[in-house]
Amino acid sequence: MRGYLVHDLKHQGLGKIRDLRKNIKAYESAWARLQRDEPGWTQSDKDKEFEQKMESWLRFHESILIGEVIPIALQYLRYDPESPYRRKFKHVIVDEYQDLNKAEQVLIDLLAGGANLTVAGDDDQSIYAFKYAHPEGIKDFDLSHSNTHDEVLDDCRRCPKLIVRIAKELISRNDRYLKELYEMPDKPDGEIHTLQWTGQRKEAKGLAKIIKYYVESQGIETGKILILAQRGDIANMIFEELRNLNLEVINYYGDDLLKEVVAQERFTLLNLIADPDDRVALRYWLSRGGSKSNWREKPYSVLRKHCEQSGDSPSSALEKMRGGTLQLERCQPLIDRYSKLIKIRADIGDEVGIELVNQLFPGDMDESDIP
Repeated sequence: MRGYLVHDLKHQGLGKIRDLRKNIKAYESAWARLQRDEPGWTQSDKDKEFEQKMESWLRFHESILIGEVIPIALQYLRYDPESPYRRKFKHVIVDEYQDLNKAEQVLIDLLAGGANLTVAGDDDQSIYAFKYAHPEGIKDFDLSHSNTHDEVLDDCRRCPKLIVRIAKELISRNDRYLKELYEMPDKPDGEIHTLQWTGQRKEAKGLAKIIKYYVESQGIETGKILILAQRGDIANMIFEELRNLNLEVINYYGDDLLKEVVAQERFTLLNLIADPDDRVALRYWLSRGGSKSNWREKPYSVLRKHCEQSGDSPSSALEKMRGGTLQLERCQPLIDRYSKLIKIRADIGDEVGIELVNQLFPGDMDESDIP
């Protein structure tokens, strides 16, 4: 949904795509971009204009962003002091606290107003700056929460001894409260090998050969081998090389079921068959086949303006245009695309259940199946 959302907003003169994506993240963080910001209110006239136009788009499409859940819940609890959810819990436990932004932190405080609050985390593992999470949230937790009692977890129960020793040497040079880390006597020593390749593809091939050696010569199951990769492109290369060696592998960087365009198309069709008035699915359907740079936002803006003024739904307006009872400038690409949808629905007929799924998602489906 975000692809055509940001393009529609760009068409309204709200800025470049990259800036709009950042604004959506700021909106989802209740506009608290910094740890010191108070979440819940826009910080500038430009933010306010963006918020108004984006919410207008969401209302028209009868939709919600997943990231809106936090700001909506925060607003509800903040403005309803008698809400039973403020006193519902006796204990609130939050893990990975360093990855919460300020809006999420305030929401937790409201939910834990009458409870014992326990948070766990490590500021050195803060990786969600893109959604405005800051390590100061856990580092300065005791400054905003009286009677805080700290428990330092300095026993490493996960790693072999050699890895713990290396980690201990590293953190001893860091300016932080934890200066010690203890290895568990029941853990094995482990093995560490330092290797270096002259390129990412060579590294992927080398790692794949090492994994193959351990599987075939050492009898280690592939399901017990974990490879940590810092970026998706590196993970994808390693995945390809392991597959080339006929090794079973799961790439958790590529587990998005709707990543492929053909899957997106078919899922959209399924939604529109189930609910012909699904405005989000229809917006995506109408955008396909156009330029990737605009998602047909110009003709769609004409259609949306008409619907907002007349009260027509997008599908009913398109039906009128197909029937010749409504004329809107520059909307012929939308009419053509909508006509394809009508034909596909007619071809499918009354199929339901697994028969419908099998027809929409055949086993040999590929890019050529995109209508």
